[in-house]
Amino acid sequence: MSIAEVSTFQPQRYEVRGPAGANRWVWLEEHTINGGRSLYGPYAVGTILGERDLAPAIDWAAISTEQRNFRRLQASAIVATARGNDLQAELRLSESGWHTVTFEQLLESGIDFGGQQTRHLRLTRDGADVPLSWSGDGVFGPGMSFSFLGKAVENSLYTKTAVYQLASIGTAVTPLQAIYAGVGGLALTESAQDEFVHAPNRSYSFSSPLNDPWAARRVLRNNVPLASGAETFVLPQKAGLGVDPESIEVLLWGGIDHQTTPDHSVRLLLNGQVLGSFTFDGLDSYTYTTRLPPNLLQSGSNSLTIELIGDTQSPVDVVYLESIKVKYSRALLAQDDRIDFNPGAVLNQPASSRLFADGFDQPGVAACTAGPSCAAYRIGGFSQSDLQVVRERNGTTQQLGSVQIDGEPGNYRVSFAVQSQAGDRIWVAPQIGAATTARPAIEAVNPLAGGPAEMLIVSHPSFIDGLAPLVSARQAEGLTVKVVDVEQVYRNYSFGVVDPVAIDQFIADAERSLGTRYVLLVGGDTYDYFNAGNSNSISFVPTFYRQTNPVIRFAPVDSVYADTNNDGLANVAVGRWPVRTSTELTRVINKTLAYPTAGHQGSGLLVSDRNSGGVDFADYLNQLGNNLASDWSIARTRLNDYAPGTANVARAEIAAQINAGQALVSFLGHSSPSTWSQESLLTANQVYGGLLSNGSSPTVLWQLGCYGSYFVMPNYSTLAHALLLTDTGAAAVLGASGLTTLASDLQWMNTLSPMIDGQRIGDAMIQAQREMAHKGEQYVDITMGGMLLGDPTLRIH
Repeated sequence: MSIAEVSTFQPQRYEVRGPAGANRWVWLEEHTINGGRSLYGPYAVGTILGERDLAPAIDWAAISTEQRNFRRLQASAIVATARGNDLQAELRLSESGWHTVTFEQLLESGIDFGGQQTRHLRLTRDGADVPLSWSGDGVFGPGMSFSFLGKAVENSLYTKTAVYQLASIGTAVTPLQAIYAGVGGLALTESAQDEFVHAPNRSYSFSSPLNDPWAARRVLRNNVPLASGAETFVLPQKAGLGVDPESIEVLLWGGIDHQTTPDHSVRLLLNGQVLGSFTFDGLDSYTYTTRLPPNLLQSGSNSLTIELIGDTQSPVDVVYLESIKVKYSRALLAQDDRIDFNPGAVLNQPASSRLFADGFDQPGVAACTAGPSCAAYRIGGFSQSDLQVVRERNGTTQQLGSVQIDGEPGNYRVSFAVQSQAGDRIWVAPQIGAATTARPAIEAVNPLAGGPAEMLIVSHPSFIDGLAPLVSARQAEGLTVKVVDVEQVYRNYSFGVVDPVAIDQFIADAERSLGTRYVLLVGGDTYDYFNAGNSNSISFVPTFYRQTNPVIRFAPVDSVYADTNNDGLANVAVGRWPVRTSTELTRVINKTLAYPTAGHQGSGLLVSDRNSGGVDFADYLNQLGNNLASDWSIARTRLNDYAPGTANVARAEIAAQINAGQALVSFLGHSSPSTWSQESLLTANQVYGGLLSNGSSPTVLWQLGCYGSYFVMPNYSTLAHALLLTDTGAAAVLGASGLTTLASDLQWMNTLSPMIDGQRIGDAMIQAQREMAHKGEQYVDITMGGMLLGDPTLRIH
């Protein structure tokens, strides 16, 4: 039996049935995507190994309810303290196009600009003015609205939501200007050359060589001569053959990198007709482009088939489809009551325009003189007649006036003429436009104000009130502490847009200006930022993603925040509490403050996996105990001392040792985000299920192996979450966020363990990271991927 699965943390179950015969033992051989092999076993037939349920699903519905309640209270508090000219609103949108905001919509969100002069209301994005079109002049009040061309955030892993600021400034602002767009006697065209892009996000892989870990489709060939996958895309109405030939561009990337060359043999078909064949190698991308024969591309549904041909030297092939781009002549018909297109002006082609004041009409006169850069368009398919037409040019926006609207209910048309330049974009939509949400804006406060901050806590706003016990405890130790709302960081560094770069820049400034040495990030994260996996998960404080392994290109790494001068070396100590609820925050604070007085000073537990591939994990792990001070008392649990199928007995011993009180617990062996060992020696489900009872004597957990600090899984809580965020378990978790090599694990163990006794964890981690980084890039899985889920000011003792 052969199984091929790549880059998934979702629970998987496989079953093999067949005549046993004389064979009473089973071996499992793992084939990695980079061609490696590992043999596990033998396992006696009939032996039960591991657990079926490793990790509990995250209750995002309950978490979302808590967040909605917080936002409601937050908005009320902001409105209560800001009135009149001090009141500001944030308008948020995730779809580019025409947007309209009504007085009533703002009022429902707790924002009352009633009585303000419309000419004094200023909308900005990224600090730049955005011109507004008003439904009336004078004083803003009931029944009035304003509109603008809004642009969503593009090319971000984290958000599409753009943030616009609305405020009353007391001086006049320039409104949206209008230009005359009468058709006159110009011939109308109902088509335009356009590029259609189909790039849905369905399949996640942290091995993607692109700047996005999501792909449209994964195609697998597994021990068969031919395998295929078909991707359907719906093309907006064609207008027949245009001036330029139709063409298609298909972006793929490989999902395996074996020792043979090439890894991938591909044939593409469009609507059943072969486009071409090609090969490529490794975990790299490949772009296939070709002109299309007439009439092959269809209006509406089309099917691109990706065939993987078994003429490589490997029995397995994996290829991901990233995107399909089609260039064609598009019929100008609205989709979902809106359309945008490039009018396709000829470069450097002179054209003259007749520009008129807003509202001035000259029937029969065209807006521009016929020529390559002047055209009249007619666009149909709108359900509403109050259509707005806008031209975007070089970052400026102009509204087209004197457009002609005709048709009938459910099928209205708009006609206009426009002079175009290269790069222009035309936007058409009904007055109501796309969705916009509004909420009171937090008061802009300089996050660097207020004096020194040796310890800087950057928190999601919903958790700030719960941080008081930690702040008091660290101040009592003599540290200066500052708590900063992460949304204030966005407000000051990225104009309100969610962006880890803003946090990174702020931390660097804090180190220079405030003397910051320790940073604690408070809030969890998820890699499913756009809900592509239907997880409904929430990112509270985003992390960075970096390559930490030849096959891990998107490992979550907070270590980027620690490198304040971008030289690859940590300058500040960074930890994270990946909390998602106020209850989880209370638990981790209680354990953090309980750890120093737990009475388990100098006690440790070393847990090792079953030997495999000639590796004696227990023997290697013994060195950690040797590296600690001589007065440490070390207990050991070796899975290799237990027969296969009896991991539950070893687990009971581990639980008893932890419950008795251990200052440090370390595991070395095979691991995933949800479990130690392939035999489920310790899982997230077991910890959440009440396995441990050491709430008054929490430990510090150091997982030497893969994924010990992985915290961005959108659907399931990891073992790190279980140990850190329940009432029992650990006050802090150390681990790597991706795959590690044994050599790196041992180097980390031997570098960090002599430093940790009595020092703040963060100080020891900085020293170890810098020392390992100087030894070479072979340890990047630790120097970049090694993370602390915990308070960096905590001392291990």
